[in-house]
Amino acid sequence: MESSVNVGQREPHLGAYLNDEVYCWELVSFLVDGYVFNVPRNPFAMGSEYFVTTYLQSQDIGLITLEGVSACQFRTFLKLMFPIHSTSTTITLSKSEWLTILTLSTLWHFLDLRGLAIQHLDPQMGDPIELIVVGRAEYVPRWVMKGYEALVLKPGPIAEEESDAIGDRTAVRLYIIRYTLRDGNLNAIPGTDVNVNGLLRERFGAEVNMLEIGNRERKSAGAILREKMEAEEAVRLEMEAAQLKLLKEQEENARRIKEEEARLFCIAEEEKRERDRAEKEREAAEEEERNRKIMELQEYWDQKRKEDQLLQRELAEKARRKDERKKERAAIRMQHSHQQHRPVQEP
Repeated sequence: MESSVNVGQREPHLGAYLNDEVYCWELVSFLVDGYVFNVPRNPFAMGSEYFVTTYLQSQDIGLITLEGVSACQFRTFLKLMFPIHSTSTTITLSKSEWLTILTLSTLWHFLDLRGLAIQHLDPQMGDPIELIVVGRAEYVPRWVMKGYEALVLKPGPIAEEESDAIGDRTAVRLYIIRYTLRDGNLNAIPGTDVNVNGLLRERFGAEVNMLEIGNRERKSAGAILREKMEAEEAVRLEMEAAQLKLLKEQEENARRIKEEEARLFCIAEEEKRERDRAEKEREAAEEEERNRKIMELQEYWDQKRKEDQLLQRELAEKARRKDERKKERAAIRMQHSHQQHRPVQEP
């Protein structure tokens, strides 16, 4: 078999002309659905080792018959590989054409074309049934899972034609997941991606694994490495985001603790000021009460002293009057006694 570098190249002629090393391609003839297609061999040889092994092993292969493909499908495939000359630098294909390219690139393992088709179809694949049917046929597990999730979360029932398209067994499994979520046994609310995805993988694990194996088989080493690097990068970013979130939570907790400490300190200071104020008010009240009692006692003793002085004056006055009366009585007695002892004069 020719090497990948020299596929489609020819040795220079011995005559006066030389074959160009790049643009002098060998043609290959395909018979598809009754139509003959003559196209350059090199893009097929460079695009898929599987196609080379299956159809291009021999140099003298003549007309190659491609079974199971219509002429219209193959023509669409060639439309991407060999764009018709135009002034545009881009090629525009319809959704149905991209679906055809996805089917043939998956069948023949044209890895780059398959990836390109999936990339263009991603934003156009909205119908759950189409996601499931095409995803199963072309080994795109995330489309199948996306379709399953849409059917689980749709508000109405799964229609009969939808059940026919995806299979009754699949429909039953989806109904089981819907009722599991509705019962709330997992504290899940319909629309919670984590629980839905986990339940889907639990019910459809074997199918998803088979699709993922088929998907890996139809990816180039570069694409696998790129996806691995992207997955590792996603994990790294997720870990960084988790660490950043944890750091922010720690900072927020530290800020809240600091604010709480400051609040408690302010409360403690306010309580201390309140206690000091209450203590001062209590001491002032006690001092006022003490002064009031002292004043009352002072007034009492002043009143008592006045009463004693008045009583003493009254007693002194009584004693003086008593002495006066006593002196008066004594004087009267003495006078009376003199009168009794005075001699009686004769007339």
